[in-house]
Amino acid sequence: MKNQNISKSDIYVKEANIDVYEAYEASRESQKLYVVSIDNELLKTPKGKSIASPNEQAMRELAAELDYSDELVIERISLYNLLCTQLDFPVDLDGHISFDAMTIFLLNDPVLRTCAGPEAVDQLKYFHTVINYLERFELPYPSLPQIEFTDATDPHWVTDDFKKLVKHVRDMTSDLTEVDRTIFITALNIFESPILALLLVHSEITSHEFAVLYLTGLCVNSKVWSEGNREEEISGKKEIAKDAECMVRYKGLFGRRLSEIEELIQQGESKTLEFKSTLRRNLHTNKNDPRIEHAVLKTIAAFLNSEGGTLLVGVSDEGNLVDLEVDGFENEDRFQLHFNNMIKTRIGLAFTDIIKWDLVQFDQGKILRVDCLKGNRPVFMKTKDGEKFYIRTGPSTDELMAEDLINYTNQHFVKKLPQ
Repeated sequence: MKNQNISKSDIYVKEANIDVYEAYEASRESQKLYVVSIDNELLKTPKGKSIASPNEQAMRELAAELDYSDELVIERISLYNLLCTQLDFPVDLDGHISFDAMTIFLLNDPVLRTCAGPEAVDQLKYFHTVINYLERFELPYPSLPQIEFTDATDPHWVTDDFKKLVKHVRDMTSDLTEVDRTIFITALNIFESPILALLLVHSEITSHEFAVLYLTGLCVNSKVWSEGNREEEISGKKEIAKDAECMVRYKGLFGRRLSEIEELIQQGESKTLEFKSTLRRNLHTNKNDPRIEHAVLKTIAAFLNSEGGTLLVGVSDEGNLVDLEVDGFENEDRFQLHFNNMIKTRIGLAFTDIIKWDLVQFDQGKILRVDCLKGNRPVFMKTKDGEKFYIRTGPSTDELMAEDLINYTNQHFVKKLPQ
């Protein structure tokens, strides 16, 4: 069907026939599959694979894209192109891109290189998204020269910090979904920027910013280099942004939608969000440990004494699921009863109305979600050393004592008198 003329074709979405269900190893009873019909023929990939999805809206969007295309082609980025890439050329990034290969890609990444001369200062201003992203993972921006690299072992540029960057990118791409792998490899092959591809996959960058950063990395930005042609830049930026936007749409339409818990975990720990791997089990000693319970409770107390927040128990600091079964309770009822007793005896029955919790299904296990409202009076947590007062300062929990405690409670819990 490559380069098939479809300018006058009848294109619409319908439910798949039984052959497609069998090809996708699905059943009509479990979920419906939808396909695109072009002149009563099923839309397929160049290798003859059926294109189907349980998401009817996604298939309607694909049909609408094709309806205003003159030809069915795979040479340009489109929903059809991306689906063909995913189905015909599934990519194992770990096996496809070795450490040395990723090193070469990153050495030649346009947004990791700066031009010689004073313009580099203005160029770096455009790269603030990239620089900030690297700083989050304690990775320095490498400021590579504008030359072509072919050697992955040059010690002058392949420093220990650069090797950490290579490892980071490979780690961040190792667990991508099929849809995200398709976007990453497409962006990498066309734009030759692992960093921009990674930012796009993880929704860290918009399509228009993607285009501006890419062009600036190629030294095509007349606001940095005065000899540029502004009209050509604007035209090029529109085309690149259009390609990036298509990849973003593809992810939204054909990617797995994140649950509310997954969206929370993606945000990372903050002043109002914290992760704890277990409720009571020390994963290093594989024994119950009162210090683990203490860490859980002091986070809850700190949320109540600050602006409120959410605690997820069963999630590691890295955002990975740790099944609550490791806590060793006989059943879920015993788990919840134990947690309820922890709250009542260590924080107080009076605060249970502003602490809501529930066991939530996540991946193949369950986690404990604890939502805490902001308290209207101080919360002191009972410990073996007496009552303690905790607050949140950024993504950490701190104890306040003496004068700091008095000043904080006077300012935070003061009641405003009616005017």
